Amino acid sequence: MGGLRETIKRRGTTPGKVANKLAVSVKSVRNWLRQGKLKGIKVGRLWRIRESDLEEFLKMGESPPLRSYSKSQIEEFLKLDRLNPKLAEKLERLLGRCRLFFEADMELVEETSEADELMWEDLAPRKDLHVLAGAHKGRADVLVSLDRRHILTERVKNGFPIPVRSPGEFLREIAEGIGDEEEDCDRGAC
Repeated sequence: MGGLRETIKRRGTTPGKVANKLAVSVKSVRNWLRQGKLKGIKVGRLWRIRESDLEEFLKMGESPPLRSYSKSQIEEFLKLDRLNPKLAEKLERLLGRCRLFFEADMELVEETSEADELMWEDLAPRKDLHVLAGAHKGRADVLVSLDRRHILTERVKNGFPIPVRSPGEFLREIAEGIGDEEEDCDRGAC
Protein backbone atom coordinates (compact mmCIF):
# COMPACT_ATOMS: atom_id res chain seq x y z
CA MET A 1 0.00 0.00 0.00
CA GLY A 2 2.29 2.79 1.10
CA GLY A 3 0.90 6.26 0.90
CA LEU A 4 2.40 9.65 0.21
CA ARG A 5 5.41 9.18 2.51
CA GLU A 6 6.40 5.95 0.73
CA THR A 7 5.95 7.59 -2.68
CA ILE A 8 8.22 10.47 -1.68
CA LYS A 9 10.84 8.09 -0.29
CA ARG A 10 10.92 6.20 -3.62
CA ARG A 11 11.05 9.31 -5.80
CA GLY A 12 13.80 11.33 -4.20
CA THR A 13 16.90 11.35 -2.15
CA THR A 14 17.38 12.67 1.37
CA PRO A 15 19.08 15.92 2.39
CA GLY A 16 21.71 13.76 4.09
CA LYS A 17 22.59 11.97 0.87
CA VAL A 18 22.70 15.27 -1.05
CA ALA A 19 24.96 16.74 1.65
CA ASN A 20 27.26 13.73 1.40
CA LYS A 21 27.36 13.96 -2.39
CA LEU A 22 28.19 17.69 -2.30
CA ALA A 23 30.52 17.44 0.73
CA VAL A 24 28.50 20.00 2.69
CA SER A 25 26.52 19.83 5.91
CA VAL A 26 22.92 18.64 6.04
CA LYS A 27 22.14 22.05 7.56
CA SER A 28 23.35 23.75 4.34
CA VAL A 29 21.10 21.53 2.21
CA ARG A 30 18.11 22.22 4.46
CA ASN A 31 18.83 25.97 4.31
CA TRP A 32 18.91 25.82 0.48
CA LEU A 33 15.59 23.95 0.55
CA ARG A 34 13.97 26.46 2.93
CA GLN A 35 15.31 29.40 0.87
CA GLY A 36 13.94 27.85 -2.33
CA LYS A 37 17.38 27.66 -3.94
CA LEU A 38 17.08 23.89 -4.12
CA LYS A 39 13.69 22.43 -5.02
CA GLY A 40 12.39 19.64 -2.84
CA ILE A 41 9.24 17.97 -1.67
CA LYS A 42 8.31 18.26 2.00
CA VAL A 43 5.65 16.35 3.86
CA GLY A 44 5.70 17.04 7.57
CA ARG A 45 9.38 17.10 8.50
CA LEU A 46 10.44 14.80 5.66
CA TRP A 47 12.33 16.34 2.69
CA ARG A 48 13.09 14.54 -0.57
CA ILE A 49 15.06 15.95 -3.50
CA ARG A 50 14.66 14.63 -7.02
CA GLU A 51 17.88 14.07 -8.99
CA SER A 52 16.62 16.44 -11.72
CA ASP A 53 16.10 19.22 -9.14
CA LEU A 54 19.61 18.69 -7.76
CA GLU A 55 21.09 18.87 -11.28
CA GLU A 56 19.14 22.09 -11.96
CA PHE A 57 20.38 23.57 -8.67
CA LEU A 58 24.00 22.81 -9.60
CA LYS A 59 23.58 24.21 -13.12
CA MET A 60 22.28 27.49 -11.68
CA GLY A 61 25.74 28.11 -10.32
CA GLU A 62 25.07 27.57 -6.64
CA SER A 63 28.12 25.77 -5.48
CA PRO A 64 28.85 24.31 -2.11
CA PRO A 65 31.02 26.69 -0.10
CA LEU A 66 34.55 25.68 0.73
CA ARG A 67 34.71 24.65 4.32
CA SER A 68 36.44 27.34 6.27
CA TYR A 69 38.34 26.84 9.47
CA SER A 70 39.09 29.19 12.33
CA LYS A 71 42.65 30.19 13.08
CA SER A 72 42.62 27.94 16.17
CA GLN A 73 41.43 24.95 14.10
CA ILE A 74 44.20 25.54 11.56
CA GLU A 75 46.73 25.81 14.39
CA GLU A 76 45.47 22.49 15.77
CA PHE A 77 45.83 20.79 12.35
CA LEU A 78 49.35 22.11 12.04
CA LYS A 79 50.22 21.03 15.57
CA LEU A 80 48.90 17.52 14.84
CA ASP A 81 51.13 17.35 11.78
CA ARG A 82 54.08 18.77 13.78
CA LEU A 83 54.53 21.68 11.37
CA ASN A 84 57.33 24.15 12.03
CA PRO A 85 55.79 27.35 13.52
CA LYS A 86 57.71 29.57 11.11
CA LEU A 87 56.38 27.58 8.17
CA ALA A 88 52.90 27.75 9.72
CA GLU A 89 53.06 31.58 9.66
CA LYS A 90 54.07 31.52 6.01
CA LEU A 91 51.24 29.10 5.23
CA GLU A 92 48.74 31.37 6.92
CA ARG A 93 49.75 34.20 4.57
CA LEU A 94 49.63 31.90 1.58
CA LEU A 95 46.20 30.44 2.33
CA GLY A 96 44.48 33.60 1.11
CA ARG A 97 46.22 33.24 -2.25
CA CYS A 98 45.44 29.53 -2.39
CA ARG A 99 41.72 29.98 -1.74
CA LEU A 100 41.09 31.19 -5.31
CA PHE A 101 43.01 28.20 -6.62
CA PHE A 102 40.85 25.79 -4.63
CA GLU A 103 37.57 27.43 -5.58
CA ALA A 104 38.43 27.41 -9.29
CA ASP A 105 39.30 23.72 -9.36
CA MET A 106 36.31 22.36 -7.44
CA GLU A 107 34.07 20.00 -9.35
CA LEU A 108 31.57 17.31 -8.52
CA VAL A 109 32.35 13.74 -9.46
CA GLU A 110 29.66 11.26 -10.37
CA GLU A 111 28.85 8.78 -7.64
CA THR A 112 31.22 5.83 -7.78
CA SER A 113 30.00 2.40 -8.76
CA GLU A 114 30.86 -0.85 -7.03
CA ALA A 115 33.14 -1.70 -9.96
CA ASP A 116 34.99 1.63 -9.51
CA GLU A 117 35.48 0.84 -5.83
CA LEU A 118 36.54 -2.79 -6.25
CA MET A 119 39.54 -1.67 -8.34
CA TRP A 120 41.15 -0.64 -5.05
CA GLU A 121 40.05 -3.44 -2.72
CA ASP A 122 43.64 -4.56 -2.14
CA LEU A 123 44.59 -1.14 -0.75
CA ALA A 124 41.96 -0.17 1.82
CA PRO A 125 38.98 -1.53 3.77
CA ARG A 126 35.72 -1.85 1.83
CA LYS A 127 34.10 1.06 3.72
CA ASP A 128 36.82 3.44 2.45
CA LEU A 129 37.02 2.33 -1.19
CA HIS A 130 34.64 5.10 -2.30
CA VAL A 131 37.30 7.67 -1.30
CA LEU A 132 39.93 6.12 -3.57
CA ALA A 133 37.43 5.44 -6.36
CA GLY A 134 36.13 9.04 -6.26
CA ALA A 135 39.63 10.51 -6.42
CA HIS A 136 40.53 8.23 -9.32
CA LYS A 137 37.26 8.78 -11.19
CA GLY A 138 37.57 12.54 -10.74
CA ARG A 139 41.18 12.49 -11.98
CA ALA A 140 42.32 14.26 -8.82
CA ASP A 141 45.82 15.70 -8.74
CA VAL A 142 46.15 14.75 -5.08
CA LEU A 143 44.03 13.00 -2.44
CA VAL A 144 44.05 14.82 0.91
CA SER A 145 42.76 12.88 3.90
CA LEU A 146 42.81 12.94 7.69
CA ASP A 147 42.26 9.16 7.85
CA ARG A 148 45.62 7.87 9.05
CA ARG A 149 44.32 4.39 9.80
CA HIS A 150 42.87 3.54 6.38
CA ILE A 151 43.91 6.09 3.71
CA LEU A 152 47.24 7.60 4.80
CA THR A 153 48.92 4.19 4.87
CA GLU A 154 52.09 3.10 3.09
CA ARG A 155 50.01 0.49 1.24
CA VAL A 156 47.72 3.19 -0.23
CA LYS A 157 50.52 5.69 -0.81
CA ASN A 158 52.58 3.08 -2.70
CA GLY A 159 49.73 1.39 -4.58
CA PHE A 160 47.45 4.28 -5.56
CA PRO A 161 48.31 6.21 -8.75
CA ILE A 162 47.41 9.59 -7.21
CA PRO A 163 49.58 11.16 -4.48
CA VAL A 164 47.97 10.74 -1.05
CA ARG A 165 48.72 13.40 1.57
CA SER A 166 47.66 14.59 5.01
CA PRO A 167 46.49 18.24 5.11
CA GLY A 168 49.83 19.26 6.64
CA GLU A 169 51.83 17.45 3.94
CA PHE A 170 49.67 19.02 1.26
CA LEU A 171 50.09 22.53 2.68
CA ARG A 172 53.85 22.04 2.97
CA GLU A 173 54.01 21.07 -0.71
CA ILE A 174 51.97 24.13 -1.68
CA ALA A 175 54.23 26.35 0.43
CA GLU A 176 57.34 24.85 -1.14
CA GLY A 177 55.90 25.32 -4.63
CA ILE A 178 54.85 28.91 -3.96
CA GLY A 179 58.19 29.57 -2.29
CA ASP A 180 59.94 28.33 -5.44
CA GLU A 181 57.75 30.63 -7.55
CA GLU A 182 58.58 33.61 -5.30
CA GLU A 183 62.31 32.86 -5.64
CA ASP A 184 61.91 32.68 -9.43
CA CYS A 185 60.12 36.06 -9.40
CA ASP A 186 62.89 37.54 -7.23
CA ARG A 187 65.31 36.50 -9.95
CA GLY A 188 63.06 38.12 -12.58
CA ALA A 189 61.89 34.84 -14.09
CA CYS A 190 58.13 35.22 -13.66
